[in-house]
Amino acid sequence: MRSLVRLLRSLGVIALFLAVASGLAAVTWHVMPEGSRHLLRDPMDYFFDTRDQVIAADGTTAGILTLPAWTGTDRGRFFGATESIWQSRRAKLAGVRWSRVVFYWSEIQPGSPREWRAPFYLPDRMIKKERDSGIEVVGLLMNTPIWAQSDSRRGTRSVPTGLDRPIDDPQNLWATFVRRMAAEYRGRVDTWIIWNEPDIRADGPNAQYFTWGGDAADYARLLRVAYLAARLGNPSARVVFGATTYWADANDNRPLFLERTLTALTGDPDAERYRYYFDSVALNLYTSPDDLGRVATVYRSVLGRFGLTTPLWLTETNATPYDDPVKGLGRESNGLRVTLEQQAAYVVQAFAMGLASGYERMAFHSTMDRSTEDEVWGLVRNDGTLRPAFVAYQTAARYIAGGRARFVGRERPDWRWPAGGYVPNWQMYLVGVEREGGELVSVIWNGDGEVREVTLPARSEQATLVDKYGRSQPLMREGSRWRFSLPGATAHSPLDPDGYFFIGGDPLLLVERGVTGEPLAVLEPPALLG
Repeated sequence: MRSLVRLLRSLGVIALFLAVASGLAAVTWHVMPEGSRHLLRDPMDYFFDTRDQVIAADGTTAGILTLPAWTGTDRGRFFGATESIWQSRRAKLAGVRWSRVVFYWSEIQPGSPREWRAPFYLPDRMIKKERDSGIEVVGLLMNTPIWAQSDSRRGTRSVPTGLDRPIDDPQNLWATFVRRMAAEYRGRVDTWIIWNEPDIRADGPNAQYFTWGGDAADYARLLRVAYLAARLGNPSARVVFGATTYWADANDNRPLFLERTLTALTGDPDAERYRYYFDSVALNLYTSPDDLGRVATVYRSVLGRFGLTTPLWLTETNATPYDDPVKGLGRESNGLRVTLEQQAAYVVQAFAMGLASGYERMAFHSTMDRSTEDEVWGLVRNDGTLRPAFVAYQTAARYIAGGRARFVGRERPDWRWPAGGYVPNWQMYLVGVEREGGELVSVIWNGDGEVREVTLPARSEQATLVDKYGRSQPLMREGSRWRFSLPGATAHSPLDPDGYFFIGGDPLLLVERGVTGEPLAVLEPPALLG
């Protein structure tokens, strides 16, 4: 009997211990930053990610194999991807050279200005892993904690209180936070983007992405404080104007958020001295490679009216798929979502057009799915398998990184839709990329829905042709020209005019070595046969 009593007492103690431990775990989970929660949810994704297997739309590899890690030079770090910190090895394999990582103020100091959870929010070892992989980390600062909100109805979207106080005043809560972040991460994170998509409105069509509860004048104050505070914390810090979407304003015929912010700053006597408080301007553009050059021209025009020649960064781009075969990842086709094959074509076309359009940096969003409640964004799924776009990214990085680029297109003889709108009339696309060592890479794709036979002038005897997955393709020479077939385009939206495809057909890359002279100066579009 005594033995039974002792056993029951022991079981009671164990039960009490487990109850207390469970309670503490629940509390810890509740206050833990989301990034740490995700790390604990799916540790296999991060520590055992050695299965570099592509899964295509039919559930097989479809003959798509990852390429060896690219070890070439991308001095300007043009090729980037968001949140690669969760998949550093995969990012390095892809060719990523910089990554945007979100730092939520509301999670670093959730309860008071005395809290500081940055070391737990993103452990230093993870930043070190990125840097050891040759990837520069760029921080994105956003989301106001409850104790710093000037309008609690806006929640984390609220304008921070105290923005008009001096930069060194502790009551300027945003300044204090930014200065500390810049100082503590100095040498590891030296570039800071200030908020994301502040142009999206609460009553707009993309309201699910609404992040900023103030107006452009409020953002001007936020940006000014961030710039000055970051430089106090780290004199080498660079500040990036928060990425805007362009379409949020263009669709409502409003002046761009960038223009409205610059206008608000014109009354600031120090604005010109500090180049309007930013070193780069970020954009987020999706779905159509045609938009990249056109929108860059619009933004440069706005900057030029204020005497600025600030570099542009494309901090998010993608064309999200609907036909993913993995359970739970398929989506409805809505006219803007694409197939996995079209997404892979987009990756090559977009990075080629981005380079030719003069963006200083460009990032695919995202390295990994993580949340799949909305779209499926990642090059890598949460189960560790790769989408075909991963290998397309490898191909783009391998063949065009580090080069100077120029776009030339062949227009159709007649317009199929009214001229002067958002939809161009290109029938054939070519981005020429000149790289060191006499290498010329011509990225070519078809704007028509039919297969086209084309030719290009041969500029070298040493040439290879590869597809969007880096696989060698047959290349025929006819006299002084190369001849090949360009697949027809298939990505058409009901919102677009008949005959227009917002992503071109599968691109091909003609790689010529030993090219002399100035090949970009004499670049010409593909010639049509027949």
